[in-house]
Amino acid sequence: MEAGDYIERLVEISAKKLVLADEILLFAARNHELVQAGRLEEVELPAEERAAAAEMDKLDEKFMIYASRLKSVLHIDTFEKLPLFNLPKLKELKNMVLKINERLAEIKRLEGENSVLMMGPLAKATKKSDCSDVFKRIPGAYSAIKTNPSSGLFDKKK
Repeated sequence: MEAGDYIERLVEISAKKLVLADEILLFAARNHELVQAGRLEEVELPAEERAAAAEMDKLDEKFMIYASRLKSVLHIDTFEKLPLFNLPKLKELKNMVLKINERLAEIKRLEGENSVLMMGPLAKATKKSDCSDVFKRIPGAYSAIKTNPSSGLFDKKK
């Protein structure tokens, strides 16, 4: 394959990844709305989102394979040197990768906010469980103290 063919494949893979990133972003946005509304019981990770993430991982692997082959064909060690070759669809590839990175950053931001918002109710629940543990220990303070029986070897005088 020639360098242009590898660029074409990378564009195709990136287009599929962008569609999947958009799907995952929709799920993340939906969960974010639920968390903000306090409807935590409705937050879920649907099978479609898991499948999209798994497919995206597979596409990442393919992307890396074609990217390394492209680097090998062009005898370069980094993509920063690609503009020197003036390949067709290179600008399209760059734009798609930027869009994918934007979607992934937005997904990460939403999921981070979801985690922070969900920690509030979780902290309250943890505090309640800590209190119940304290109440279990309080009655133990009023029971008789168990003492160890003294050893006959040390306590008795001969």
